[in-house]
Amino acid sequence: MISITKHSDYAIVILAYFARNPSALISAKGLSTSLKLPYPTVSKLLKILVKSKLLVSIQGAQGGYRLSVLQIPFRWLQSLKLWRGQLP
Repeated sequence: MISITKHSDYAIVILAYFARNPSALISAKGLSTSLKLPYPTVSKLLKILVKSKLLVSIQGAQGGYRLSVLQIPFRWLQSLKLWRGQLP
């Protein structure tokens, strides 16, 4: 059985949001507000998603986050392993 933690669930919600808006550049604060998720949690998860190369961070006043590739072959099991710390 695969268990999904709260952070895994939030990460899936975040990735789904980016999948629906693939070319959008979204700030952490804007994403937190849009999804009605706590800002500190969203910020932490965005850093993990950038480190895992699913998202790209753009610095600056007009910066934000976006998908690293516009068409990502998304593997749910791989994502769950990432959140459990089983992937580098």
